[in-house]
Amino acid sequence: MKKIVMIGIAVTYLLAGPAVFAAEPSNGAQGAAGMHQEHKAMEKKAMKKMVHHRFTAEQVKAIQEALNTHGAKLKTDGKWGKETREAIKAYQKDNGLRTTGHANKKTRAKLGLSF
Repeated sequence: MKKIVMIGIAVTYLLAGPAVFAAEPSNGAQGAAGMHQEHKAMEKKAMKKMVHHRFTAEQVKAIQEALNTHGAKLKTDGKWGKETREAIKAYQKDNGLRTTGHANKKTRAKLGLSF
């Protein structure tokens, strides 16, 4: 009985498989590449909210504002750029922190930021 069921499943798969793939020209022709493109588009949309690989625009604004209270002269636009990175390096150097240019946990804590 098991052999008959297995043969039936195999025959169904063999007969239905090509028909199913032929019925899906949008993904059938593209296969994994099409799914990959769709995933990349979704990821790109989600990343638009992130300005930096770690921070949203609001968080970058908070970092910029905190740096400005300590003498930096940054435009608080929420954009992560060279000026923000350089201001972080200067702040780290002046405060005895490891000079990385990244707003790491210790730097954010010293700036009074809790995210």
